[in-house]
Order: sequence, then structure tokens, then C-alpha cells
Amino acid sequence: MAAQSPSIGRVVHYRGPGTANGQFVPTTYPAIITAVHGDTCVDLFVMTKVGMMNLTSILLAEEPDQPSRWSWPPFVPAKS
Repeated sequence: MAAQSPSIGRVVHYRGPGTANGQFVPTTYPAIITAVHGDTCVDLFVMTKVGMMNLTSILLAEEPDQPSRWSWPPFVPAKS
């Protein structure tokens, strides 16, 4: 299977960084790609429990749960 390529409208995960004081922990949010700057850099429309935000030039995560990065959602097979 070929590697996925980002494109406008695709749903991805964005890992929010949390806060230094620990008030907010790093959390994964759903996001939609709004612009593509290459295979590893995109702009995102991120949806949280309390609002939405637009982020620019977000890099693809190199490690699982890397803060302030985007990643492809894990594959979940259909139930039979």
C-alpha cells in the first residue's frame, strides 16, 4: 500500500501541546487540512471541545503523540 498524501479536505489528528504548568494536558483533536505545503507540512482547521482554531505550517509527527504536530488517524477496520 502506498503512503498517504495530504490533500485539502482530508481529516487528520492534531496533537495539542498542553500548557507548561500542566493545567491542560496534551490532547489529540480532529482537524481538516485546509492547505498543503508538501508531504509533511499543512495548514489545519482544528476542532476542540471549546472552540475551533486555524493553524498554519504544521509538520507531520515523526513520533506517536508528538505535541504540536499532525498525524494520520489509525486505521479502524469495519465491523462485520
